[in-house]
Amino acid sequence: MIEMATSPVAIAPAAPEPLRVEELSAAAHGAWDAFVRSAPTGTPFHLLAWRRAIERVFGHEPVYLVARRGDAIVGVLPLFRIRSPFVGRNLLSIPYAVYGGIVAVEDDAASALLAEASKIAHAERVGCMELRYLHEPKGDDAPTTDLYCTFLRELPASPDECLGSLPKKARAAARAGRDKHSLELGSGEWYLEDFFELFTRNKRQLGSPGLPLLWFRTLCEEFGSDCLVHVVRHELRPVAAVLSLRFGASFLPYYSGKLEEANQWSVDNFLYWQLMEEAVRGGARLFDFGRSRKDSGPYAFKKNQGFEPTTLHYRYHLVRHKTPPRFNPSNPKLALPRRMWSKMPFWAARALARPLSRYLP
Repeated sequence: MIEMATSPVAIAPAAPEPLRVEELSAAAHGAWDAFVRSAPTGTPFHLLAWRRAIERVFGHEPVYLVARRGDAIVGVLPLFRIRSPFVGRNLLSIPYAVYGGIVAVEDDAASALLAEASKIAHAERVGCMELRYLHEPKGDDAPTTDLYCTFLRELPASPDECLGSLPKKARAAARAGRDKHSLELGSGEWYLEDFFELFTRNKRQLGSPGLPLLWFRTLCEEFGSDCLVHVVRHELRPVAAVLSLRFGASFLPYYSGKLEEANQWSVDNFLYWQLMEEAVRGGARLFDFGRSRKDSGPYAFKKNQGFEPTTLHYRYHLVRHKTPPRFNPSNPKLALPRRMWSKMPFWAARALARPLSRYLP
């Protein structure tokens, strides 16, 4: 018996599951955070800990969008409805954060999230929708600004290599802080009050309202061991402090403050050298020195520490506004209010921090 040869049967590839965008449900909170932690462009500000802190302290209303393909999350976009007498009614991703915007692992998901967010922005007739991207977004060609830079740098493999990784002058100043001025670094949440006073005084000197103590307490509660407070002491007196966030392999010294006279003790060089060592000991591989306005004092200091600036990719989707908002210290129209704030009594600046900061996200 002769068997007839048969041709292989072609099997059509399965059609991809449809993409859908929906608001985040309570049941999906764990999946949201897992996605943010695994996505290459996720940041600590995209985590729900940041959302909960904002809701608890400032009461802003969240609109958290999720893109799914089947049951899998393939993109997220955290937004907040902001109402302010200074900037009007807007959508913002993300308040009190230097990074935000869409995090997606598929281009289609990013496009779908942006389309849905734009639909909400136009339906609510906001002034604009501001997305504070860290990385340049694909397919988002809304008006932008080059006002801000961030500073990222790979950390050495060993804490002992951190000092040697600094430029010569920064290295000498860091050593002087330790050897000549006997600066010491302490850490622990019990330093939060010291940090808050130094932060508030520093902001007042710069002519900007600070943030309430409750905000920093809430961040410590929500982020747990990933929120750290460090203080530099000179002759046992706190003279500088930083509140930092850990996220995956990154270490972000996010909020800081110091006494005006602390510059004479090389406190900044000492502090950030010590924080780099702390970061390496904790397993971090990337030091995120955070956002600064171009050509500002902090911008120059970070460059002198050997960090190279990277322009941040903020996008402004205009709805009722004709131009992107300019409510920042670079605006000359704010020079007089800033001078007035810098001369305000400290107790008043501290008392006004909470009511004012709600409208300055």
